[in-house]
Amino acid sequence: RQYSESGLKPCISADNNDNRDEYERTSMLIADFLEYAVHNSPFKTAVITETERIDYINLYSQSCKFASALMKSGINSGDRVVLYIDNSISYVVSYFGALFAGAVVVGQATANKERHMRNIINHCEASALVTSGRHLKTISDIIDDCPSLKLLFYDGKLPPTMKPSGVQSRELLDIYLNEVEIENPPKRDPGDLAQ
Repeated sequence: RQYSESGLKPCISADNNDNRDEYERTSMLIADFLEYAVHNSPFKTAVITETERIDYINLYSQSCKFASALMKSGINSGDRVVLYIDNSISYVVSYFGALFAGAVVVGQATANKERHMRNIINHCEASALVTSGRHLKTISDIIDDCPSLKLLFYDGKLPPTMKPSGVQSRELLDIYLNEVEIENPPKRDPGDLAQ
């Protein structure tokens, strides 16, 4: 079998006497690796944290739901999505979901403070931000100073005092439980360097 331009295809090495399949990985985008893993090992564990784990099929499903929520909220191909969330399954879901929606992921260290986050959001003209409950205070202090920001996705509960003007907000758990998976994702191309 030969490698095809459409992604991964098993190829048998002529030098391999026991005919084991080897996989050639070229011209693949990051999101393609998740799709490949879902196709080949759907129930294998994809991510393990201290408190939870998720297999490839559920990671893919939740990522597609997040992509759908982004697209329904007006995120277009090339828009920036800032991830200001602790290392977690929600981070990985948000990362792949943004890629599936055609967005550019702007990952940020959770140690960053208000001034740095304000500068990053404004400099990259981020349209959406994903954060967790423990970082909502930082975000609530700067959100009104970030005119490009239209969407806030959060893990946890919004403080009652946080009512950002002109910014839609939605809880990640609501997306994972109630959103329908994306049906027609934007086409991704290996030429899309940000993907």
